[in-house]
Amino acid sequence: MPFFTEFRLRAAAVGLLLLLTWFYVSFDLSQLTQPDQGTFMAFGYHLLQGKTLYTDFFDHKPPAIYLLNAAIMGIGGVSENAISWFALFCALLQTFVFFRLAELLFKNLLSAFLIAGVFVLVFFRFELFGTGNFTEQYGALCTSAGLLFFLAFTENGKWQHLFLSGMLFGAAFAFKEPFLFSAVPYGLFLLFRKSELFKKLKETGLFAFAFLTPWLLVLVWMLWSGTLPGYAAHIEHSLQYTKQGEPLWLKVTKYYRHFFSYTGFSATTGIWMYGTAFILSFFSRVKRSWLFLILGQQLVDYIGTGMTGNGWHHYFMQSMPLMLLVFMLGLDGISGLVSKAVKLALRFAFVAFALFLLLVFFRTEPWKQMAFSPEKRRYDEIANYLQQYPKPVNLAVARQECGFYYVKLQAVSPLKYAVPYPFHWVIADSVEKAHFLNEERLRLEKNPPEFILTGHEYAQLWIDAGMDKYAQQHYHRVSGQKLPDGTELWLMKRN
Repeated sequence: MPFFTEFRLRAAAVGLLLLLTWFYVSFDLSQLTQPDQGTFMAFGYHLLQGKTLYTDFFDHKPPAIYLLNAAIMGIGGVSENAISWFALFCALLQTFVFFRLAELLFKNLLSAFLIAGVFVLVFFRFELFGTGNFTEQYGALCTSAGLLFFLAFTENGKWQHLFLSGMLFGAAFAFKEPFLFSAVPYGLFLLFRKSELFKKLKETGLFAFAFLTPWLLVLVWMLWSGTLPGYAAHIEHSLQYTKQGEPLWLKVTKYYRHFFSYTGFSATTGIWMYGTAFILSFFSRVKRSWLFLILGQQLVDYIGTGMTGNGWHHYFMQSMPLMLLVFMLGLDGISGLVSKAVKLALRFAFVAFALFLLLVFFRTEPWKQMAFSPEKRRYDEIANYLQQYPKPVNLAVARQECGFYYVKLQAVSPLKYAVPYPFHWVIADSVEKAHFLNEERLRLEKNPPEFILTGHEYAQLWIDAGMDKYAQQHYHRVSGQKLPDGTELWLMKRN
């Protein structure tokens, strides 16, 4: 195929995929910001206001997600829309990376286009992707690009590709701890592949150094900002969080019920389909070493995300790109087992099946879940009321789903647990819990905010600490807002 013709076809394929991603993801991002993403952007804003992570305010994630949100708003302005536009850019980049990955693996433009199209429809559906800005969104982008550069390194031997791969896997780990496991198969591959001992050690050392580079930068920031002592408390909290409930091996074993249910089928159907694809993948035309890397990362990602025993939908974003590749490798493996006549029949069947899926897809009226702009444009009575007050507003949020209001209102909390998530304190024993609740109540009483954002119900942390009674006694309602999901919020002002 002439170069110019091939270039035009590739450009058209990428353009269609990016256009589909734009419309699909814009709808997701334009919805009401979900609790986790609201917390990340809220604490990014707190960093911009000079607050110290883990000390002045606390959350149970590594620093990268808060630093990223702070950087986005520092450059693009303090708003939810700044975060949405950046998440859209990363989604477009994720689609392009996955397309290039599929093209490298299957050596066919049409196959890469179809596989990447399925990826867009599955990965960016609202039930999985939510309103973007998840740690898993950015981590999955890093590991997908890391895999792409690593496979390129195995083909061309360029140390730059190996270094970029290691940095990207390290960046994913900086967003969330389970991504630490993602890099393990690649380190083992470098260490045990057939090569001279010195060369193996040099390449493994380069990959390890590159992996640590993002964390070295984060460490320098933590030392400069005074965050390091609080980070030690975060590590202790994360270990306690992992240890709660059933034994670790049992939680990981049972996790399959969550893991495979996000394939769109029941867990039982999902595991049988995946098992079949897993076996067939060994007959695919992909290099055996590449196959082992993909299957190895899939295994360690499963273990890493299953350690808490929870099955939150965004956990699956870490594993979904690789799971889809395993399914595609299984289909490719079928072609290695059949004759040319059967292959031709299978191609016709594949086209017919693709057209059937397309028909089913359009019957769901997907245009109702598409939008051109990712911006949130809803009028908000509470935000309108607070326009008259200087920024930042002194505010405490008493509901865990309302963290995004810190950005919407440009507000800062005097409380350490500014977004009252239950995971911050439910893991403590009775003595620690009583001390924890007492400390937070004293913070409220010693530094009462000018405003409290709540509703019919307070977060359990506020109720258990008696902070809800304090708010009812010393604050009165001045404004309110009904959210699209029907939740009614109240803005309370100090008497």
